[in-house]
Amino acid sequence: LLRRYRHVAPFFSVVASARPMKTINKDMSRLTLASTSSATRFISGTPISKKSDSKKNDLIPGAAQSSYGSLGDPTSPFAKNNISDNSNNESAASNSRDHKNANPTSWQPQNDADVQRVTSQALIYELTRTTADTIEKVVPWFLHTMPESYFRQIPPYLRREHVKSLAAIVDADMDLYLNLKSKTSDGRTVHTFIRPTTQPGTLLSMVEELPDSNPSTPSLTRLHVFSAADNSFSLNMFVMGKSEPMPHEDSVTENNSAAPRPYRDAILQFASEVRNGKYLSEYPDLNPREVCFGESSLQCYLSKCRDNYLKVICEHPERFLRQRMLFESVSGTEGCEARVEEAVHESAGSANSANGKQYWLDVAMANSLPQIALEHTCRLLFVQGFDVNKARLDVIPDGDNGNVTMLRLLVHPIIVDTESGVNSNANNVVDTKSRFERLKYNLKRSKWLDDTTMKLVFEDEPWLGVKRGEIITAMCNLLHPIFTKTAGSGGSNFYSKHNILQTVTNSGSIGHAAKIADLFLERFDPKQPMDNNASFQRSLDEIRNYISSNVQETFVKELLVKMTEIVEKTYKTNIYVKNRYALSLRLDPSVMSVGSQEDSTLPYGILFIHGRRFNGYHTRFRDISRGGLRLVAPESSEQLALESARQYDECYGLAFAQQLKNKDIPEGGSKAVCLIDTNDILHGTTHHKDPPSKSNSNAYFSPSTPSDAKILIRNIHRKAKLVENDDIKFVHAVLRVICANTLEISSMMTASCDQLPINQTCREIANLFFERFDPKQPMDNKVSFQRSLDEIRNYISEIIEKTYKTNIYMRNRYALLLRLDSPVMGVGSQEDSTLSFGILFIYDRRFNGYHTLFQDISRGGLCLIVSESSEELALESARQYDECYGLAFAQQLKNKDIPEGGSKAVCLIDTNNILHGTRDYVLHKSVKAMTDSILDLVVDTKETRDAIVDYFGKREVLYLGPDRNVTPEDINWIIKQADRRGYETPDAFMSSKPRAGTNHKEYGVTSEGVNVFLDVALQRVLGIDPGKESFTVKMTDGPDGDVGGNEIKIMVREYGDNAKIVGIADHSGCAEDPDGLNHEELLRLFEQELCISNFSASLLGPSGILHICDTEEGIKARNTMHNRLKADAFVPCGGRPNTIDVNNYKQFLLEDGSPSSKLIVEGANLFVTAEARQKLYEDAGVLIVKDSSANKGGVITSSYEICAAMLASEEEFLENKDAIVAEVLAKLRGFAKLEAELLFREAELYGQALPEVSQAISNAINSASDALSTALETLSPQDQDQLISLFHGHLPKTLADLGFDKVRERVPQQYIKNAIASTLASKMVYKEGTRFITALPDDRLAETALCYIQEEKEVIKLIETLEKTDMSEEEKNKILKLLDAGGARTALSLKHE
Repeated sequence: LLRRYRHVAPFFSVVASARPMKTINKDMSRLTLASTSSATRFISGTPISKKSDSKKNDLIPGAAQSSYGSLGDPTSPFAKNNISDNSNNESAASNSRDHKNANPTSWQPQNDADVQRVTSQALIYELTRTTADTIEKVVPWFLHTMPESYFRQIPPYLRREHVKSLAAIVDADMDLYLNLKSKTSDGRTVHTFIRPTTQPGTLLSMVEELPDSNPSTPSLTRLHVFSAADNSFSLNMFVMGKSEPMPHEDSVTENNSAAPRPYRDAILQFASEVRNGKYLSEYPDLNPREVCFGESSLQCYLSKCRDNYLKVICEHPERFLRQRMLFESVSGTEGCEARVEEAVHESAGSANSANGKQYWLDVAMANSLPQIALEHTCRLLFVQGFDVNKARLDVIPDGDNGNVTMLRLLVHPIIVDTESGVNSNANNVVDTKSRFERLKYNLKRSKWLDDTTMKLVFEDEPWLGVKRGEIITAMCNLLHPIFTKTAGSGGSNFYSKHNILQTVTNSGSIGHAAKIADLFLERFDPKQPMDNNASFQRSLDEIRNYISSNVQETFVKELLVKMTEIVEKTYKTNIYVKNRYALSLRLDPSVMSVGSQEDSTLPYGILFIHGRRFNGYHTRFRDISRGGLRLVAPESSEQLALESARQYDECYGLAFAQQLKNKDIPEGGSKAVCLIDTNDILHGTTHHKDPPSKSNSNAYFSPSTPSDAKILIRNIHRKAKLVENDDIKFVHAVLRVICANTLEISSMMTASCDQLPINQTCREIANLFFERFDPKQPMDNKVSFQRSLDEIRNYISEIIEKTYKTNIYMRNRYALLLRLDSPVMGVGSQEDSTLSFGILFIYDRRFNGYHTLFQDISRGGLCLIVSESSEELALESARQYDECYGLAFAQQLKNKDIPEGGSKAVCLIDTNNILHGTRDYVLHKSVKAMTDSILDLVVDTKETRDAIVDYFGKREVLYLGPDRNVTPEDINWIIKQADRRGYETPDAFMSSKPRAGTNHKEYGVTSEGVNVFLDVALQRVLGIDPGKESFTVKMTDGPDGDVGGNEIKIMVREYGDNAKIVGIADHSGCAEDPDGLNHEELLRLFEQELCISNFSASLLGPSGILHICDTEEGIKARNTMHNRLKADAFVPCGGRPNTIDVNNYKQFLLEDGSPSSKLIVEGANLFVTAEARQKLYEDAGVLIVKDSSANKGGVITSSYEICAAMLASEEEFLENKDAIVAEVLAKLRGFAKLEAELLFREAELYGQALPEVSQAISNAINSASDALSTALETLSPQDQDQLISLFHGHLPKTLADLGFDKVRERVPQQYIKNAIASTLASKMVYKEGTRFITALPDDRLAETALCYIQEEKEVIKLIETLEKTDMSEEEKNKILKLLDAGGARTALSLKHE
């Protein structure tokens, strides 16, 4: 027992030698009762007697009874049952029997119950003694260190709580860091924050920790800020809730006219003396004739003030009158005023004060949320170099105008080392007056400044100043609809408000933006306006020229130049109006690029207004116009982003419609649209709390974004609670599909709501869906289904009609998936073969996914898109399907040489508002849910047969590959899951496996194809044989890159010193040498995976130079290298998409108009836009090998990886990997050579640009392949067997030897059919040309192709015979060449004659 209770053993020894146990027990009991209130404050879970004078049992909020005793051992069952002194219970008796033969000493307890009792009493004594010691030290220190104002303002019961809390912290030897929540005597909530610091920003951090205010919780009404005299801690109190006058208070109200207390009399007496002119010399700012100093006015104002406040302020009544004037200055308005006076009555300034003085800062804000007003004020003080010593907040009613938040803060300018980042000076007297003037101006503006502006000017770039910051953020908001429209759907995400603001305000652009803002301010300065057009134009041109020469990125340049245009086309502004609420610009309507003067659709004028949480447009078509004001308040960040992009178009359209209506009246048409951001605000602060009435249901139920679907479902719940969970999930998914299809579906939803109550409509839709796909009794009766479908009659039902399969009945599904008919998305057409074969839509908690495929057997990458903001998420969501479709179609063009058609899966993941550090978890979870849901529809197991109804009726085989944000861990999981789910060839389901795959970078598969196109192009375009002659090339993507590094390696391998690489640029910089960069050094960087900045400058030639991106000059050189350097060929192997576009393509040309390179081979995707390709070809004759041709080696390799997974085991593949990979590389080089020869042959023959020919080649092969695939289904198995040799010849020899004898067992029949079709189609096109295919009627294409292969066999026999004929070799070779080139085609023509 002594070992068990060793911590209290010394106490046993002491008390045993002093008195008998009974005496000790009696005394300890008294001690326990006397100290219950103190001890329980520090012992978690100790019960308090009802007779205790303590008001609450749980003095430590959140404390819980531990399952372990005070000594750290598990609590015994006796303790849990609260055993008392009764030792006759069973346990005590048992223990007594166990020890009856022992001979204990006189002081030892006789049983365990006694041990427990003595232990408890000993602990209580020990803790009480140590706590008392601590309190004896803490109380005097607390009384000495807290300021006098604390004891005057804070009631005794709260002071006791503070002392007890501090004592507990000190006793536990912890930092003075504590949050307390308590109640005042009148029921208000008090949040007390104690922190072990008085450093600047402490108050701000506490305000940010306050709970959000909402209608169900009280708002901030009072603030007390105190600092310890020894700067050891801060104690700040935030009082929440309105107080009612206490019974003992003599406050003057409408129902209580009791006489005022003495401190009220003191204020009234002083005011009377002021009115009599007594203090004119002492307080010259107190005007005796001030109306608000009148008796009745003061009595009314005093009735609104708390007695506690009056008790403090009556000692300095002149302060009260000044605050009264401050209140009056904003009463009845929406304004904000501030005043500063030196604190003459307070103690000397803080040691950290820049001038040794303290100042009272009084702030009055009308109709501002107290918590927000306090936070903004604290933040401004902190960022502008002020610290708060004391503070007080009061909320004063202002009649019908709401209320006024009154802040009184004792502040001082702080001294901070300049290295810390705060603008201050420790050695000189700070210009306090100018700092306070700036502070007062910023305080007045802060109420109306948008959060983005405040962050920019108060945190990120304080040197800008408020005016410049407002101008810049306003222009960024104005740029959003302009560039969203001009960029189209593909660029809407790039030109989001978030991205525009980041681009304009980053370190490289903010200086330019500041100059533009300065020009704006100079032009409209009322004291000295820049009314000289020549002077203004000169300044404008200087800025534009500077931007043009110093900004390299095209998109940045476009944004900045457009900002200069806004300055030029602004006629008026209120930027210099003193008490303005927002910033407004009167614009020339042409700046918005909507409407034209010729057809009278250009507006007369536009007003743009930018303020806190809103942007507004007013568009009018005459000088005198009339039209409505519309407020748009989206309920989500997603919808806000979309509404922002189209806000001006909506305003313009409504104004133009009004103009047409107003033809019979004097006023022209106009419209004002104010878009308000009500997201992420304190709950309950929106003006309209109730949903619109039924008459305005169009505004309420018009889901134009994914978030609208959420709103719709939420309102279904709120209105009816009739829809089951699966119903909700289905309707939500359906609406997501609709939202991706169109943003304008208000009429559809309105019709739906008009026909049926919204909850009933959604339930009927869901019921129809469930009935149709019920595996127990599917609705396979088309008449019955059509009748049900017609009853609902709205567009949502079309989704059901065009859904072929779903996993809605899968018991353990990860997400909801719909297999859709392609026309439902309204993209592509059957006539020009751009309609996709099918669409999978996957919906789950944090993602939406699309998988678009162009054949029944397709392969393409899985791409994860993660947006950095809710705005980007909304814009990405709007264009997600278009992006998925575009990528899948591009893949279809690349896949012309392989059995699989093109496909792409795009998963848009919402990582906003997730726990910090969980981003990767959300991504992995989304990958799992998306791929498993796809497996639901492609595996054939008992589980899927029982749960999935298939209206499509054909098997679909899908293969995935990794793309953006997919990790090796994801790849491994997908393959294992495919195996678990019963996918026939799980290793083929996902390519680029870490072990059994073909690593694209390791083997340079993409670069092998790129180099073949470069080789052929040099010979056909420039007449250079690279194996024998020297040539120059410039590249983007460094030696450590996949495509760039391997291209360097291949050129050195194939051409040696003939390949002069004159320039390489990557993310780190660029290396340039007109004599060619050192090959050995480049290969060293490649092998060590180092970027170009690691190139040894000592190995450069006399004219060589190395630029590093650590300076503006280095960045500029890197960004312009591909334009500046002259070379025979340019091979972009990496870089940003659309680097060369229609706006900057001329920079690729030299001063004489000739191109810096006559040849471009696109190793990187989308480096040159389609428009720029055409312009470079037309203006300078640049020949460009398109990316879909040049870099197709990767997709060919991945296709062979799928074949390997089907035909060989992992062990077989690994044993023969080297041979298989070598043969794959030879195959892809062969495919590249065939296409390159045809590409240049047809370009020369038909005079077309290379990109056009590239597209024609892909279309011809795919058209022939599709026709053949359909025709092969009609052939007998015997006829198909005769063609299977085509598939055998398509495979690498080693792979075919390993498993082709089992091809029927291991490879799906569809795959074999597609392999035969694609092999035959590519053979025909590469040999006979695209016109041979396009000239054939569609209905004869397949028949001609099958005949072609038969004729080719005959030609082969003829060639074999001819080779054995005895004739001259020269003649024989000519005949053989003719037969090989056109024998099959000629034979085919003869056959049809």
